[in-house]
Amino acid sequence: MSFIQESNYNSIGAIVIGKSIEPSRNSIIINRGKVDGIKIGYPVISDSGVLVGKIIRVEEKISIVELINDQQSKVAATVMNNERSIGIVEGGYGLSIQMNFIPQNEFIPTGETIVTSGLEKNIPYGLLIGTVEAVEKEAYQPFQRAIISPIINLERIKIVSVLINTEIVLW
Repeated sequence: MSFIQESNYNSIGAIVIGKSIEPSRNSIIINRGKVDGIKIGYPVISDSGVLVGKIIRVEEKISIVELINDQQSKVAATVMNNERSIGIVEGGYGLSIQMNFIPQNEFIPTGETIVTSGLEKNIPYGLLIGTVEAVEKEAYQPFQRAIISPIINLERIKIVSVLINTEIVLW
């Protein structure tokens, strides 16, 4: 059973029909757009619930997805350690991803899972991002950084799902 079937999120399946040719960007084009209810900021996931990226542009029948390893990508995230440390996962020129702004005093073990924190509009808690590969700490700095290994190969994505209407209404 896939993540979509197990969760209560509404989603729209999409096929990857293109990839950015800009060397400084890492994005894909999917075959869903405004006519399908897609909006900027919606999360895009694999069938196993792994965050692939976010919608950054929507046209009538296509959308552009900024992958999580794009240099412009930023996602609010949580380390699944005892402290449930929070930070921002940022891309690095399509080559890597890292989690920044983790408080220096919190223990981040290698191999720990990183998920979305739910602290960002349209991005629900618990979407898988990756695992901690290494931790970089510098003395006298308020924050530490975790180098993250993505769970899936972002270069080989063919089919995705766009989560829609994920906002929680509290009234």
